[in-house]
Amino acid sequence: MKNPIFISILLLLFFQSGFGQGRPAGNFQGGMPMDAKIIGNIVDGSTGQPVEYAVIAVRKQKDSTLVTGTTSNPTGNFTIEDLPYGKFYCEISFVGYKKQKVENILLIPNKKIANLGTIKIDPASTNINEVVVTGNKSPIEYKIDKKIVDVSSNLVAAGGTVVDALQNTPSVQTDVEGNVTLRGSSNFTVLIDGKPSPLVGSEALQQIPASVVQSVEIITNPSAKYDAEGSAGIINVIMKKQEVIGINGILNITAGTGDKYNGNFNVNYKYSKFNFTLGADFSDMKFNATLHTNNIKNLKIDSILMQEINGTGDFHRQGKGIKAGIDYYLNENNTLSLSGNIGQRKFIREFNSNYNDQYFYPLSTTLFENVYYLNDNSNTLKRNYQNLNLDYQLKLNDKGHQLSATVYYSSGPDNSFGTLTNDTTNNKWSPDTTKKKYVYSTSQNSNETELRTKIDYSLPIGEKGKFEAGYQGRYYDNQGTHQVYAVVDERIDFTDQIQAGYITFSNSMVLFDYQLGLRAEYERRNMNQQIEKIQTKLDTLNFFPTIHLTRQLPWDLQFQASYTRRIDRPRDWNLVPLKIYQDQQTVREGNAALRPSFTNSYELNLEKKLSEASFISAEGFLRQTDNLVQQVSNLDTLTKLTTITFKNFHDRSIGVEFMLNFAPAKWFNFNASSSIYNYHIFGNLGPDISNNTNTWNIRINPSFHIPWGTSVQINYTYNAPSISAQGTRGGFYNSSIGIRKDMLKHKGSLTLQIQNPLGYTRNSSTTNSPNLYSSGWFQRESKVFLLTFSYRFNNYKVQQNKRQQDENNNNDIEMNGGAY
Repeated sequence: MKNPIFISILLLLFFQSGFGQGRPAGNFQGGMPMDAKIIGNIVDGSTGQPVEYAVIAVRKQKDSTLVTGTTSNPTGNFTIEDLPYGKFYCEISFVGYKKQKVENILLIPNKKIANLGTIKIDPASTNINEVVVTGNKSPIEYKIDKKIVDVSSNLVAAGGTVVDALQNTPSVQTDVEGNVTLRGSSNFTVLIDGKPSPLVGSEALQQIPASVVQSVEIITNPSAKYDAEGSAGIINVIMKKQEVIGINGILNITAGTGDKYNGNFNVNYKYSKFNFTLGADFSDMKFNATLHTNNIKNLKIDSILMQEINGTGDFHRQGKGIKAGIDYYLNENNTLSLSGNIGQRKFIREFNSNYNDQYFYPLSTTLFENVYYLNDNSNTLKRNYQNLNLDYQLKLNDKGHQLSATVYYSSGPDNSFGTLTNDTTNNKWSPDTTKKKYVYSTSQNSNETELRTKIDYSLPIGEKGKFEAGYQGRYYDNQGTHQVYAVVDERIDFTDQIQAGYITFSNSMVLFDYQLGLRAEYERRNMNQQIEKIQTKLDTLNFFPTIHLTRQLPWDLQFQASYTRRIDRPRDWNLVPLKIYQDQQTVREGNAALRPSFTNSYELNLEKKLSEASFISAEGFLRQTDNLVQQVSNLDTLTKLTTITFKNFHDRSIGVEFMLNFAPAKWFNFNASSSIYNYHIFGNLGPDISNNTNTWNIRINPSFHIPWGTSVQINYTYNAPSISAQGTRGGFYNSSIGIRKDMLKHKGSLTLQIQNPLGYTRNSSTTNSPNLYSSGWFQRESKVFLLTFSYRFNNYKVQQNKRQQDENNNNDIEMNGGAY
């Protein structure tokens, strides 16, 4: 947010393009004046009432080319000005109504105004049938290479983030800290509308408001067309968009118990050949937490430390940003888009902990010694970002033959700083004034720059075949310093360059439809520690084949199979070997020797369609990863320091995932899924560590549509115990309830969300390594209440749903004898 030049350019491009080019400059076109206009009034053909926000499109009579358009005002009136002379016709449309056409409109110098008078449009006769389909829309839809999660209808995500929307999604797990894993792995790539996110992984999903998201694509086995980064796959967030002429928007305001606030708005305006978007968001969400840890450390042959830690604190996520975009439809075949974001994201973790260190000396006359102290630990991660996207699409014909190109640029500082204060106390943790406080401060300051380019070509072949090819280039640079006590300890220059090309071919055979792909990526990575004068390089070429098969079987059965190879590259913070103290006896340090992880993923899926909105599926999966990056802890008996770092391992997951979506009536939908799998981790794990386990999870999500615009949704998720590289993870659950009531003639709604109403959610874990055994739990606050107010203006879908809901309510009242 600190770059005024970037902000000025972004806003200038938006406003100047929007209002300078929205109408022809100077009211002339080709030397001819543009001073004609069309006026009229739109009413409901059955009631005679004005129709607000109906879309009026002006087209040339000769070739139906779109000239311009507008929407009707609250009284049904409309005016379209600055039109050229000629012969035109108007097309009037509104969701839920039949299209109406007014032809033979002549605009000439002596007849510059065409008054169309009152135009009646009739309600469509298919509304009742549409209600059934809309009301029972599946929350999750299967495609050949992805699952599509409908976020717009998810009540328990209201006021929350994309993480909340994914809590009940197959293949996805979320924990109490908001961390997301895909098939048990945190190594996935986040895209926003198919473009890279300025933030990564769980951090990106934690910052995107669910209310501005239309859907989320879960791509566990992406084709060769996608970037091979992210061994677990891709999570692609699809934002809400405006598809018809006119203006619409949405405003969301949320307040919750325990200092939780956020708000956002998103406005779309489509006029003639332009589509404009403008949005902003603000969040300030604080979650309280408690922790408990027991450590047993074998310091020497004659010395054992038994340590008990009890702490309380909070996680504080803050964010603010603004985005703007312009789509320019040069003609039916050419589209140019420019969009940008500027913003700041901040994550603050503050914990106060009581330490009781009990030293045991079995060979000494003094068997026990107790030490008591307080630790105040504050860490802040702050990321200022700014990015620009320039997209171009050329349609070579109407059958899918097209060429597209994208340039993406992102930059901004990425800083972290922390303070650790240690205060010696008595056995009741009252500070000992005779002892000096120990204060340790550290900071990492860097500036990140990323440039990506992409060209994609698609050529249809025959009736069902398609050939695709493309190039992608990526350049990443991060220059930063590491400081201890404000003294520069190290300067790091990290660069990563990737050049990639791909081809895919899809077609249909007698037995199945198929897609074959191959991707090649050349990577050149360099990390230079300037003060230590250590340089780490990587220069490698890798290939990533992909295979996708699908077949439609009798009895509404669909078969799918796929294989992909993926890569997960260690981030710079995993590699940089700098020490950051978490307490007096624990430091975190990167590992410059980490190697990229490679994953071979196999999937086999069988889906049975029960009705338009009901299905059942079973998906078998096998994932093998070489050089899996895992966090490990080691105790140095000489320095008595525990070092948390990262190492490469190998693992394998094999199992099956079941899913049921059952919609027996338009007022009820039941969705459930469960995974059962065997997890095996290979490597030097340490003594008494189980490297093999059978585990499972289950998700249950019933939804109820009650008359008079009220809906209720319940989520419950349970993850059974599992293992890690050095220990175990206990089972944990999440639950939530969402209740939404429409109001203000269905333009507004109030949604009450209750997180974990059943009680506390606790994450427990153990760590077992040479000379160290640790067990503990972490617990975030429960029974959180969030209230969200949403207001939509000129939202055509809402207007349609209002009429449909009224019909539903009338039908329900009749069927129940007026019981409601």
